[in-house]
Amino acid sequence: KKSAMLQVHMSVFKESNRQRQMPELQASVAIELDVALKSYIAEQTLERFRAMGKSIRDVDLEVVLQCLRKAREVLVSFFDVHFYVADVDKVVPAGSSTESETEIERCFSLLLRELESSHIFNLRPIGDDCFCLTPPNEDGDNLAYWSFITIKKSLGVVTAEVYHPEGLRKASSILNEVQSFIISTTHRTNQLLLLQ
Repeated sequence: KKSAMLQVHMSVFKESNRQRQMPELQASVAIELDVALKSYIAEQTLERFRAMGKSIRDVDLEVVLQCLRKAREVLVSFFDVHFYVADVDKVVPAGSSTESETEIERCFSLLLRELESSHIFNLRPIGDDCFCLTPPNEDGDNLAYWSFITIKKSLGVVTAEVYHPEGLRKASSILNEVQSFIISTTHRTNQLLLLQ
Protein backbone atom coordinates (compact mmCIF):
# COMPACT_ATOMS: atom_id res chain seq x y z
CA LYS A 1 0.00 0.00 0.00
CA LYS A 2 1.11 3.53 -0.75
CA SER A 3 0.14 6.51 1.30
CA ALA A 4 0.69 10.19 0.87
CA MET A 5 0.05 13.25 2.94
CA LEU A 6 -0.57 16.49 1.15
CA GLN A 7 -1.24 19.81 2.82
CA VAL A 8 -2.13 22.86 0.78
CA HIS A 9 -3.24 26.33 1.73
CA MET A 10 -4.36 28.40 -1.20
CA SER A 11 -6.36 31.58 -1.53
CA VAL A 12 -8.19 32.28 -4.76
CA PHE A 13 -9.47 35.70 -3.70
CA LYS A 14 -13.14 34.92 -4.15
CA GLU A 15 -14.36 37.73 -1.92
CA SER A 16 -16.70 39.80 -4.07
CA ASN A 17 -16.48 42.98 -1.99
CA ARG A 18 -12.71 43.25 -2.45
CA GLN A 19 -11.43 45.27 -5.35
CA ARG A 20 -8.10 43.46 -5.37
CA GLN A 21 -7.90 40.82 -8.08
CA MET A 22 -5.34 38.10 -8.54
CA PRO A 23 -3.23 38.53 -11.69
CA GLU A 24 -4.70 36.56 -14.61
CA LEU A 25 -1.85 34.04 -14.87
CA GLN A 26 -1.81 33.45 -11.12
CA ALA A 27 -5.62 33.03 -11.08
CA SER A 28 -5.41 30.52 -13.93
CA VAL A 29 -2.75 28.49 -12.09
CA ALA A 30 -4.76 28.65 -8.86
CA ILE A 31 -7.89 27.35 -10.61
CA GLU A 32 -5.92 24.53 -12.25
CA LEU A 33 -4.39 23.60 -8.88
CA ASP A 34 -7.83 23.66 -7.28
CA VAL A 35 -9.22 21.29 -9.93
CA ALA A 36 -6.17 19.00 -9.69
CA LEU A 37 -6.41 18.80 -5.89
CA LYS A 38 -10.13 18.02 -5.98
CA SER A 39 -9.47 15.35 -8.60
CA TYR A 40 -6.65 13.85 -6.51
CA ILE A 41 -8.84 13.76 -3.40
CA ALA A 42 -11.71 12.20 -5.38
CA GLU A 43 -9.44 9.49 -6.83
CA GLN A 44 -7.97 8.69 -3.41
CA THR A 45 -11.50 8.39 -2.02
CA LEU A 46 -12.45 6.09 -4.92
CA GLU A 47 -9.48 3.87 -4.07
CA ARG A 48 -10.36 3.72 -0.38
CA PHE A 49 -13.94 2.70 -1.14
CA ARG A 50 -12.84 0.26 -3.87
CA ALA A 51 -10.91 -1.65 -1.22
CA MET A 52 -14.18 -2.23 0.68
CA GLY A 53 -15.40 -4.48 -2.12
CA LYS A 54 -19.04 -5.52 -2.37
CA SER A 55 -19.56 -4.84 1.33
CA ILE A 56 -19.64 -1.10 0.62
CA ARG A 57 -22.73 0.62 2.02
CA ASP A 58 -25.32 2.35 -0.18
CA VAL A 59 -24.57 5.75 1.32
CA ASP A 60 -20.89 5.25 0.43
CA LEU A 61 -21.83 4.38 -3.16
CA GLU A 62 -23.46 7.80 -3.44
CA VAL A 63 -20.17 9.37 -2.29
CA VAL A 64 -18.31 7.23 -4.84
CA LEU A 65 -20.58 8.52 -7.60
CA GLN A 66 -19.90 12.14 -6.56
CA CYS A 67 -16.15 11.46 -6.50
CA LEU A 68 -16.33 9.80 -9.90
CA ARG A 69 -17.62 13.05 -11.36
CA LYS A 70 -14.63 14.96 -9.95
CA ALA A 71 -11.91 12.47 -10.92
CA ARG A 72 -9.95 13.01 -14.14
CA GLU A 73 -9.42 9.41 -15.25
CA VAL A 74 -13.12 8.69 -15.90
CA LEU A 75 -14.67 7.73 -19.22
CA VAL A 76 -18.30 8.62 -19.91
CA SER A 77 -20.55 7.42 -22.70
CA PHE A 78 -24.14 8.32 -23.63
CA PHE A 79 -26.64 6.07 -25.41
CA ASP A 80 -29.87 7.21 -26.99
CA VAL A 81 -32.51 4.60 -26.19
CA HIS A 82 -35.13 3.60 -28.76
CA PHE A 83 -38.10 1.35 -28.06
CA TYR A 84 -40.58 -0.49 -30.22
CA VAL A 85 -44.02 0.98 -29.52
CA ALA A 86 -46.89 -1.24 -30.65
CA ASP A 87 -49.42 1.63 -30.80
CA VAL A 88 -47.53 3.22 -33.68
CA ASP A 89 -45.88 -0.03 -34.86
CA LYS A 90 -42.39 1.44 -35.05
CA VAL A 91 -39.22 2.07 -33.05
CA VAL A 92 -39.23 5.54 -31.50
CA PRO A 93 -36.74 7.53 -29.40
CA ALA A 94 -37.45 6.92 -25.70
CA GLY A 95 -37.14 10.64 -24.99
CA SER A 96 -39.80 11.50 -27.55
CA SER A 97 -42.58 13.49 -25.96
CA THR A 98 -44.94 12.69 -28.81
CA GLU A 99 -45.37 9.04 -27.88
CA SER A 100 -47.47 7.64 -25.07
CA GLU A 101 -45.70 8.32 -21.76
CA THR A 102 -47.23 5.25 -20.13
CA GLU A 103 -46.05 3.05 -23.02
CA ILE A 104 -42.50 4.44 -22.81
CA GLU A 105 -42.55 4.01 -19.01
CA ARG A 106 -43.56 0.37 -19.51
CA CYS A 107 -40.67 -0.05 -21.96
CA PHE A 108 -38.23 1.40 -19.42
CA SER A 109 -39.58 -0.95 -16.74
CA LEU A 110 -38.95 -3.91 -19.04
CA LEU A 111 -35.44 -2.60 -19.82
CA LEU A 112 -34.70 -2.33 -16.08
CA ARG A 113 -35.91 -5.90 -15.49
CA GLU A 114 -33.67 -7.14 -18.32
CA LEU A 115 -30.67 -5.22 -16.99
CA GLU A 116 -31.18 -6.56 -13.47
CA SER A 117 -31.61 -10.17 -14.63
CA SER A 118 -28.37 -10.14 -16.60
CA HIS A 119 -25.55 -12.55 -15.88
CA ILE A 120 -22.96 -10.24 -17.47
CA PHE A 121 -22.98 -7.66 -14.66
CA ASN A 122 -24.49 -7.45 -11.20
CA LEU A 123 -26.46 -4.24 -10.76
CA ARG A 124 -26.72 -2.55 -7.40
CA PRO A 125 -29.27 0.28 -7.31
CA ILE A 126 -28.33 3.74 -6.10
CA GLY A 127 -31.51 5.77 -5.97
CA ASP A 128 -34.18 5.29 -8.62
CA ASP A 129 -32.36 5.21 -11.94
CA CYS A 130 -28.66 4.74 -11.17
CA PHE A 131 -26.78 1.46 -10.77
CA CYS A 132 -23.31 0.33 -9.79
CA LEU A 133 -22.11 -2.48 -12.08
CA THR A 134 -19.80 -5.26 -10.95
CA PRO A 135 -18.82 -8.50 -12.69
CA PRO A 136 -20.69 -11.52 -11.29
CA ASN A 137 -17.42 -13.27 -10.36
CA GLU A 138 -15.96 -10.28 -8.47
CA ASP A 139 -14.52 -11.30 -5.09
CA GLY A 140 -15.74 -9.48 -1.99
CA ASP A 141 -12.34 -8.17 -0.90
CA ASN A 142 -11.63 -5.57 -3.55
CA LEU A 143 -13.46 -4.18 -6.57
CA ALA A 144 -11.35 -4.03 -9.74
CA TYR A 145 -12.94 -0.78 -10.99
CA TRP A 146 -15.94 1.52 -10.67
CA SER A 147 -18.71 1.42 -13.25
CA PHE A 148 -22.11 3.10 -13.10
CA ILE A 149 -25.05 3.45 -15.44
CA THR A 150 -27.72 6.11 -15.09
CA ILE A 151 -31.04 5.89 -16.90
CA LYS A 152 -32.38 9.33 -17.74
CA LYS A 153 -35.92 8.48 -18.72
CA SER A 154 -37.04 12.02 -19.54
CA LEU A 155 -34.20 12.35 -22.06
CA GLY A 156 -34.31 8.76 -23.31
CA VAL A 157 -30.62 8.34 -22.54
CA VAL A 158 -28.47 5.84 -20.64
CA THR A 159 -25.15 7.17 -19.34
CA ALA A 160 -22.22 4.88 -18.52
CA GLU A 161 -19.27 6.02 -16.38
CA VAL A 162 -16.12 3.97 -15.77
CA TYR A 163 -13.06 4.55 -13.59
CA HIS A 164 -10.17 2.07 -13.50
CA PRO A 165 -7.21 2.60 -11.16
CA GLU A 166 -4.79 1.46 -13.90
CA GLY A 167 -5.83 4.30 -16.20
CA LEU A 168 -7.83 5.15 -19.28
CA ARG A 169 -6.78 2.14 -21.37
CA LYS A 170 -8.26 -0.32 -18.86
CA ALA A 171 -11.28 1.96 -18.34
CA SER A 172 -11.84 1.99 -22.11
CA SER A 173 -11.89 -1.81 -22.20
CA ILE A 174 -14.48 -1.92 -19.39
CA LEU A 175 -16.52 0.84 -21.05
CA ASN A 176 -16.66 -1.23 -24.25
CA GLU A 177 -18.08 -4.14 -22.23
CA VAL A 178 -20.64 -1.86 -20.59
CA GLN A 179 -21.63 -0.39 -23.97
CA SER A 180 -22.12 -3.88 -25.43
CA PHE A 181 -24.15 -4.84 -22.36
CA ILE A 182 -26.47 -1.82 -22.71
CA ILE A 183 -26.87 -2.22 -26.47
CA SER A 184 -27.60 -5.96 -26.28
CA THR A 185 -30.02 -5.52 -23.37
CA THR A 186 -31.88 -2.74 -25.19
CA HIS A 187 -32.03 -4.97 -28.28
CA ARG A 188 -33.40 -7.86 -26.19
CA THR A 189 -35.96 -5.51 -24.63
CA ASN A 190 -37.18 -4.49 -28.09
CA GLN A 191 -37.42 -8.14 -29.13
CA LEU A 192 -39.62 -8.82 -26.10
CA LEU A 193 -41.74 -5.77 -26.93
CA LEU A 194 -42.23 -7.04 -30.48
CA LEU A 195 -43.40 -10.42 -29.17
CA GLN A 196 -46.01 -8.92 -26.84
